[in-house]
Amino acid sequence: MTTDPPGDPKPDFCNLLASLPDARASEQFETLPERAGLKVVRIVSEGQATPPGEWCDQDEDEWVMVVAGAARLQIEGEADERRLGAGD
Repeated sequence: MTTDPPGDPKPDFCNLLASLPDARASEQFETLPERAGLKVVRIVSEGQATPPGEWCDQDEDEWVMVVAGAARLQIEGEADERRLGAGD
């Protein structure tokens, strides 16, 4: 396994299902490898949702993949929400 330069011991790869944090009370966010222009974040959720009428607004683009379970995603400007399953 390779690592980032000295001072950053995070590996370049990992098993996304290993050592899952307890997300019963709130979603858990963990930044995995991060480089200029790229940040990989593992989000562990157990049914949490953004409250109705609120949007999760951010400046950067986002690529989403469901590894296990399912999710619903509403994109601003789209009439229908997207339903995502494992692998989507």
